[in-house]
Amino acid sequence: MSIPQSPLASNSPARSLLIGSGFVLAYATMLMVGDLFYFEPENITIHWPASGLLVAGLLISQYRIWPVLLVLSLILHVVVDVSLHEDPFELVLYNGTTNVLEALFGAWLVRRYSSDRVDMGNLRNVLALIILAGLVSTALGSFSGAAIAVQFGASSYWVAWYQWWFSHALGVLVIAPSILACRSSTRSQLGSHGRFPMGELSALFVVLVAIAQLVFGSSLLPGFLLIEFPYLVFPPMIWAASVSYT
Repeated sequence: MSIPQSPLASNSPARSLLIGSGFVLAYATMLMVGDLFYFEPENITIHWPASGLLVAGLLISQYRIWPVLLVLSLILHVVVDVSLHEDPFELVLYNGTTNVLEALFGAWLVRRYSSDRVDMGNLRNVLALIILAGLVSTALGSFSGAAIAVQFGASSYWVAWYQWWFSHALGVLVIAPSILACRSSTRSQLGSHGRFPMGELSALFVVLVAIAQLVFGSSLLPGFLLIEFPYLVFPPMIWAASVSYT
């Protein structure tokens, strides 16, 4: 007698649909979070978490899924950007295409020079993610991003280049390792860490976002709430990095 397959089996359409819906929701959320750090006239954010989510999504997916993720990401980028800003469509499409190709190149480099199963338990994988996806691909993408930013009002090409590179590198280095590390752990492990339970992880994320808003500012906050001390973001990041998962 054959055993009926679970609707959420690894190769079932229901599971694929569930994962795809989760990616769409997560990527749209990351786009809106990144918009909180958006400023003019450079038309560039100072933190772009969507880049890290897309890199991680590509790294944990099979190659045949990559075109689907890339097309979904580009469509979401255009829809969210058009709904939040009155930027010219050419600018939105160009930025979205640059973001997608940058993440694609970074994920391909990591897959090319590390193991097929990218996790954070291997030093080679960690270095490949940091150097190739976090620094190299974002630096190359910044040349294209800065060029279009200058064309649409940025004051300096190299200032725009640095801001694009910093925001996307920060997104990859903060978001992608977190997703890959969580994927490497089983659900039971995530719920049973004595020193770092999920409640503490959630609280740390909220604190880090709140401090980033107070330091770097946003249109949602009045000026008197802003703090001109960027190094304030380091304590929670050091706290997260120093906690053991054993």
